[in-house]
Amino acid sequence: MISEQPPRRNQSKPLLAILGIFTICAGVSALIFSGYWLNWTWTGFLHKTLWDWMQLLSVPAALAASALLFYLALSRNEQKTARRRDQTGRDIASDNQREALLQGYLSQLSELLLGNQLRLSDPHSEGRYLARAQTVTILSRLDGTRKRSLLLFLYESKLVNTEGVASLVQLKGADLNRVDLHKANLRGVDLSGADLSTAIVTKEQMEKVKHM
Repeated sequence: MISEQPPRRNQSKPLLAILGIFTICAGVSALIFSGYWLNWTWTGFLHKTLWDWMQLLSVPAALAASALLFYLALSRNEQKTARRRDQTGRDIASDNQREALLQGYLSQLSELLLGNQLRLSDPHSEGRYLARAQTVTILSRLDGTRKRSLLLFLYESKLVNTEGVASLVQLKGADLNRVDLHKANLRGVDLSGADLSTAIVTKEQMEKVKHM
């Protein structure tokens, strides 16, 4: 589905307004200069004092300065909005990519379990080495939430449960940083050698999980 992009503010209007103000100021300045240079008495400029000119030009100068400041502020806001929009688009694309990686991994591992009978394979079989390599590779590319989902999938599938049986998928060297294991049931899971340096775990969990 293609999402509609919000219409962008037309930045040409304030710019045209600024150009119009400066054009008027330039025209008035040219008229004043011509009045003095050509001695045009009909303009009434010849008898004005400096104070008169300051009062006369203060209003258009203030308008020009206000328009310029407004345009600069509007331009900065538009740039910030564009950067936020681009960052949101990149975040969504990265999130979709991580989700596709997770779903692809689950599909491949399910095929190894069902099609290649991974549980009945030899501990040194190619299928087990492939499952471990895929697991370690995918974990390094997922966010914390999806790492937790993957780990729970391995646990529920009894691929990392070492209570009485050898673990089919070894997690030594696996990147489990930023994964929230709070309240996760991982009794008997062998996480020795896994990187849990920034994982969220409780003291009770550490007593259940064989770690380092």
